[in-house]
Amino acid sequence: MSKIKIKNNPVQKTDNPDSNMVQSIILQCDPSNEISKKILAQCVLNHTGSNRNDCNVFLKAVAKNFFGDSIFSGLDANGILAAVKSTGSGWTIKTGVGSINEAIKAAQEGKFVGAGMTSTELNDPDHGHIAIIVGCDGQMSGNKIVPIGYAGSLNSSAIIAGARLSGTFPATKVRNEDVTYFFREPTQTPDLSAFGSLLAATSTPLDDASTEERLSLLREAASVMEIMFEQLKPINEKKKTAKMLGKPSSLRVKVGDIELEATFS
Repeated sequence: MSKIKIKNNPVQKTDNPDSNMVQSIILQCDPSNEISKKILAQCVLNHTGSNRNDCNVFLKAVAKNFFGDSIFSGLDANGILAAVKSTGSGWTIKTGVGSINEAIKAAQEGKFVGAGMTSTELNDPDHGHIAIIVGCDGQMSGNKIVPIGYAGSLNSSAIIAGARLSGTFPATKVRNEDVTYFFREPTQTPDLSAFGSLLAATSTPLDDASTEERLSLLREAASVMEIMFEQLKPINEKKKTAKMLGKPSSLRVKVGDIELEATFS
């Protein structure tokens, strides 16, 4: 798990009482595939506001970054499931025995992976349900490894953010592999790296800096952090192997008016 703190340190005086505010992001894992990183980042960024309160609104908010704005336009959960299952849709459909392993593998390989059940399958007269699987290793739910994902929901108890799929669908149905998984290769990806996207979206605006200048600084800072993190990884792994790591490793970088601190455990 990684924790990233972003702090704006303006060099000039400001009347903004929140100018030195620190914001944190928690990432559930660090996928090795670059597209998997971006899908996870977009799940984190879009799991806010009204997106959290409707499963299809959340999925479409994330999916448009990888397939364009019109993806699943006008469709609810039942409609999305019907669309991906239709002949020639381009989506691979998996359900039943072995589908969990295939869904996790596809997400870790950089495919966009959804999970869903129709209203009929859920015995709900009105609503189906859908979620997004991210490229993390599965976790145990009862005696079964299940995928990790994000979902919005009309039911607040079924909203998940980087949690087991059994928290948003009926746990027994997830473990019995009754959920339908659908996946395909993205047709586009966001320009910024996953790390850069997170930083750009969560840092406080820089005083007297245009959006272009701010993004340029964030790109530079993110690049430095990513290089340092890659250099730290082998050292950290050696310490873990030797059982000598007593606390999370951390990095701190300052570029322009932005100070970044990341801890990796």
